[in-house]
Amino acid sequence: MSDFDVVVIGGGLAGSAAAIALGRAGWRVALLEQHHHPRHKMCGEFLSPETITLFQWLGVWEQVQALQPALLSSARITAPNGQRLDIDLPGQAMGLSRYRLDHLLLEQARAVGVAVFEGCTAREVHGSLEQCFQVTSQEGAFAARVVLGAWGKRSTMDRTLKRPFFAQRATFLALKVHLRGPEPEERVELHAFRGGYCGLSHIEGGTVNACLLTNEAAWERSGREVEHFWEMIQGENRALAAQLAGAERLSEHIVISNISFAPRQAVEQDILMLGDSAALISPLAGNGQAMALQAAQLAAPLVEEFLRGSLTVASLQAQYAGLWQRQFRERLLLGRLLQPFFLHPGSLAVALHVAAVVPGLASWLVQGTRERGNGKSKVTK
Repeated sequence: MSDFDVVVIGGGLAGSAAAIALGRAGWRVALLEQHHHPRHKMCGEFLSPETITLFQWLGVWEQVQALQPALLSSARITAPNGQRLDIDLPGQAMGLSRYRLDHLLLEQARAVGVAVFEGCTAREVHGSLEQCFQVTSQEGAFAARVVLGAWGKRSTMDRTLKRPFFAQRATFLALKVHLRGPEPEERVELHAFRGGYCGLSHIEGGTVNACLLTNEAAWERSGREVEHFWEMIQGENRALAAQLAGAERLSEHIVISNISFAPRQAVEQDILMLGDSAALISPLAGNGQAMALQAAQLAAPLVEEFLRGSLTVASLQAQYAGLWQRQFRERLLLGRLLQPFFLHPGSLAVALHVAAVVPGLASWLVQGTRERGNGKSKVTK
């Protein structure tokens, strides 16, 4: 059995960021990632403005810039009836593929001394913060004083831990593909259709990431066939069809199902949860990647205090859960409140019209789905 101070399960943004912070501080950290990188991953690949300071905190900002992410300064939302809302983002956002970004962070974790185990799937976690943990995997067993859960939206670990959301029926699925064709624009776009919405965001190299969320009813309307689905939703939103006209597909489609936005706990059976393992924000908010990095920034100093003996188990749990709620609760709630509008074209058209006649409303909503910032908006039809 290998002994560590911390075992991080999951090598996405949250897991890698926490591992980097703790490894850089000199703690013995193991990072267990079930896949090998680089790899494509389901994600809108939109980095909101606050991620810049988070990359600086991790010491990787120069490396991120070297990947030449697309620069994004505005957002556009369209409804099937032609209503359109243009919003200035509250700062400089970016588009960067997870294929590049996740690999960069994993390599940075290695560089600061983290033991990275790729192709290593965690099976079970036994123990507690009082008695230490044992994490079992096909690579063997790992002993640790602290375990951080960063395995993402849905995992067999959720079933093993008997987390309540895992037993609930999940009705959403997501599709993603990389394209070449739409002209480069410094904006991210959300195009609604009946039962879902599609995000278009430029990433590095002039590529466009097309990523969408849809409900089961819309998927059934397409006959559950990917190519037919894309044709169907373009027929329901002319602005989306215009953007995708003549686009060349550069990657295989990624499709995942059983996506649940049900509430989760930030601490489960003494495991501190990070990123999507702690909560899944509605993709329309464009804040999931920032939240993953921010959760790591919240957890790392508390874990250090606990390892040094200056925080009790109860204090670690209470402080992390409390900080997590204060940081993310309001934006998660706002995302849940906004999502139904994007699933029903008529409601979205009305909402965009209201945003046109209520000064500052769109800017307030944008600011509400992230940590800070504001934006200006204009509406055209």
